[in-house]
Amino acid sequence: MARARLNAMQAHHCSSEGALSSLEEVIGDKEKQIQQLREQRDRAEHEKNEERELHEREIADYKMKIHALESEVEKLGARLERAQAEKDRLEAKLESSQSELGKSKAELDKAASEVGRSGADWEAAKQRLARLELENERLKHELERSQTTFGRSTLTTSQELDRVQEKADKSAAELRRTLAELRVTQADA
Repeated sequence: MARARLNAMQAHHCSSEGALSSLEEVIGDKEKQIQQLREQRDRAEHEKNEERELHEREIADYKMKIHALESEVEKLGARLERAQAEKDRLEAKLESSQSELGKSKAELDKAASEVGRSGADWEAAKQRLARLELENERLKHELERSQTTFGRSTLTTSQELDRVQEKADKSAAELRRTLAELRVTQADA
């Protein structure tokens, strides 16, 4: 009986050892799984943190861009208001100018109808005056040239000088007469 008991105890001990070793194996597998799960969790948390940091940087960038754009919109709004005010001012000025132009045209038409032919007389007198001024200048230069050319050496003839002086005097008189006519024409207009 003691032997049977011993055998039973040994069998029980063997089966206990087998169960223990299989339990140890199961526990070892579970610990490996737990370690793998911890590593997966750590990797997932690390990736999640990286993504969160990336998103936070992107959000900060977008906020800065939005702030810059809002500032630009404010500046453009102010410029638009100034441009609108300038446009309104120019439109008012244009309207006033057009009104003045209309009045001036009416006055011009009235003056033209009253004066009639004096415009043509005015142009003719201006042209005549211009011709006489040119002739007078030419004669002055001719006189100066003849005085410098002939005056320092000896004047061969004083008649030449007298003739040129006479022409200059006639031109000056004609110029004065034309100026007087021009003033009369202007006063009539």
